[in-house]
Amino acid sequence: MAVVTREESLVSFLQPQIAQLRRRLQWWVGVRGVGRWMAAVLAMLALDMAIDRLFQMDYSQRLVMLVLLSAAGLYLFLRWVVRPLTRSASDEALLFQIEDQNPQLNESLIGGWQLEHDPRIEEKGWSVALAAETIRRGRERANTVNVVGALDAQRFRWNVLALAAGCGAFLLLAWGVSSTDFFRTWFRRNLLLTSDQWPRQTHLVIEGVNGGQLIVPRGADHRQLVTVSDHSIVVPDEVTLEVDGPTGRVWQTMKQTGRSDGREHAFVFYSIASEFRFRAAGGDALTDWVHVRLVEPPTIIEMELVAILPVYTQSPEFVLEGVGPHSVLQGSRLRVRAKTNKPLRVCQLLLDLAELDLKATDNSRQEFMIELPSAPGLQDDGVAGGKYVFRLEDEAGLGNLREFGFTIRTRADQAPAVRAKLLGIAGMAVPRAQIPISLSVSDDFGIANLDFDCHWIPPEDDQTALHRVVPIVYFERQDMLTEINETAVLRLESLPLVPNSNLRFVVTASDHQPNPNVGSSREFLLRIVTEEELRADLLRREIEQRRALDQAYNAQMDLIAEVRQLAADPAEDLPASQREAAVQNKLLALFRAQRNVGTSLAAIASRFEEFLLEVRNNRLDEGLDEIAMGRSLTTRFSQEIATPLRVLDEEWVLLAAQNLEQCRRQAGNEVLLQQALLGTAAVQEEILNRIRQVMAAMEDSENYQDLINKLMEFKRIENEIKQQIKRLENPDRILEKDN
Repeated sequence: MAVVTREESLVSFLQPQIAQLRRRLQWWVGVRGVGRWMAAVLAMLALDMAIDRLFQMDYSQRLVMLVLLSAAGLYLFLRWVVRPLTRSASDEALLFQIEDQNPQLNESLIGGWQLEHDPRIEEKGWSVALAAETIRRGRERANTVNVVGALDAQRFRWNVLALAAGCGAFLLLAWGVSSTDFFRTWFRRNLLLTSDQWPRQTHLVIEGVNGGQLIVPRGADHRQLVTVSDHSIVVPDEVTLEVDGPTGRVWQTMKQTGRSDGREHAFVFYSIASEFRFRAAGGDALTDWVHVRLVEPPTIIEMELVAILPVYTQSPEFVLEGVGPHSVLQGSRLRVRAKTNKPLRVCQLLLDLAELDLKATDNSRQEFMIELPSAPGLQDDGVAGGKYVFRLEDEAGLGNLREFGFTIRTRADQAPAVRAKLLGIAGMAVPRAQIPISLSVSDDFGIANLDFDCHWIPPEDDQTALHRVVPIVYFERQDMLTEINETAVLRLESLPLVPNSNLRFVVTASDHQPNPNVGSSREFLLRIVTEEELRADLLRREIEQRRALDQAYNAQMDLIAEVRQLAADPAEDLPASQREAAVQNKLLALFRAQRNVGTSLAAIASRFEEFLLEVRNNRLDEGLDEIAMGRSLTTRFSQEIATPLRVLDEEWVLLAAQNLEQCRRQAGNEVLLQQALLGTAAVQEEILNRIRQVMAAMEDSENYQDLINKLMEFKRIENEIKQQIKRLENPDRILEKDN
């Protein structure tokens, strides 16, 4: 390094001035960079303002533009301001700048600076004295120039003016944003990204939009309304929707609804299945894009209906499957459980004008329950019939898309069904008769009581109708029987009946309701008569059956005659080819006639069996053992008439018919046919003999009845005498003359 004194040192002289020059250079670079940056930013803002005003960019476009402007502004600031300020110029670079501004220095400053800083002058073989002289000469020339003034002062002033102009423009822009609608709208639209609109003559309002989004249930039809606001100067006749969906963009013309003086327009999106966006245009207005977001509408995914019948039915709960219509008993309650696909704010059942709130049964508010009727004091009335519809609303206020519910039909508890039939009783009965009745009673929920409800009017004219309920003891304490098929007996001795009375009665059954339903059988009418009258009526009916037996007897005689004739002359007058067919036809007719005789005998036997039941039910043979001499009505009807006739039908008539069938098989053989016909005739003769025996037993009925009536009269007189004797204080007085 060259040896120079401090006064001769070029470095010590230039270093303070170079440091000052470096500081001024930073100000110069900073002012220049900020000014350029502000100009570029203002230009980009002006461009953004023009583009948005002319083309009315939507939200996404404005967002992209804001990002681009911000990125460009940041890039320019880093390049023009930050980067120059962080890159400090070296001393040599500044000296070169000074040399460049002052050509008369002839690089003496840079040469002296470098020689003074070079420690290897001697090693390089350079002259130390010459180096020192160069340094002193550079020091002398440095005094002749303004090192700090090496910068372009005029250009610096222009940069300052540009910076001041940029600041003024920004201040003016700030004033415009705060004071004018134009700049405020641009600022809010493009920097704050709001939905403000540029000043225009037409203003459109899209109904139902919140934050640029429209929430629509998936799969629903949506009716979109667009209204021209009241402060619009121009009201367009037509408003269109630009719809941007998965299949591309389309324009749809909206229809006027006729409301709001023609300002309201509507368009229906049908069965929305995917998300899309749309915006409205009309007049000079173009709205921002509205994004349609699809959400699942609330719906019922599980439902359980449990019917709870009234207590008196003693029936368990049961589940109603499906949505109905379900028929439930009046007075029943209904438990409804529902599970939804999402949490709900509202879950109600609507019935006509009533709104019934279901209670959430879990913290997720997806399971709900209600027991109908839910109003206090109405539990005993039971669930009301009608169509119940769910009303659902989720936490966002979205309701259920499709109607869902169930239908309940209430039915009254029917009275027990009662069917009754008299057994062994015609239209007459004696006061001590017992009336057997075949009963078939059924009720859905159990029979509580079963009674005979009897009404009768005594024969005296001044007597009023009498009434008595006779419980059917057999069915007492048989709780919750739903079906009864038995025979009950009404004992007339329990009723104060006298001959010539008319008894009307029905069988009644009641159920277990608090206010019981009562079901009744058909009404039965019996005329109460004396035993003599009933016996006379039985004799009349017996005579009718005797006439029917006479007809059967005559038919059997005709059969025997035809069989014998066929045996004697088996159609010999006909050709051989026709003879067998004629015999077959004749035997078939005889077979049918024989079966008809058997049918007649069976009918007569059935009638006498009915007479027998009537005799037993009216107890006509009781007390007659002493006077009937072992030949009671029961004995006669059973052993002498009904049983022999039944044997005739089931054995002898059947045997005769079988023989006739055998004769048909032998129709082709005259010898065997004749033998079979003679055997059949013998059986038919036995049938005739047995019919004669029955007829003989029936022929003395009238005389027998007269005899019985007289004997009963004698018996009655005897009983009266005995009662009079018992009333006398001294029974021996019966032998006195006065008695």
